[in-house]
Amino acid sequence: MLNSLPDTAYVSKGLGNMIALLIFMLVSLNCVYATCNYHGTVHQLGTSFDAIDGCNICFCKTHGISCTEKHCMNPPADKR
Repeated sequence: MLNSLPDTAYVSKGLGNMIALLIFMLVSLNCVYATCNYHGTVHQLGTSFDAIDGCNICFCKTHGISCTEKHCMNPPADKR
């Protein structure tokens, strides 16, 4: 038996790939506005910005926000 998976497995995988490609194309064409909301401020996908602690940098990525995690030696006065 060369193929032990049912035909529906291939259809599902193909449909999933087509949906992923459609989403990618819509985001690439700016039909879908990908943004991140960080403490009330909206940032565009692919941008970087200062973290709330004033010491680190954050990035707006497709999976959400990620920030560096450096220890703040001298945080700004309003962040202490």
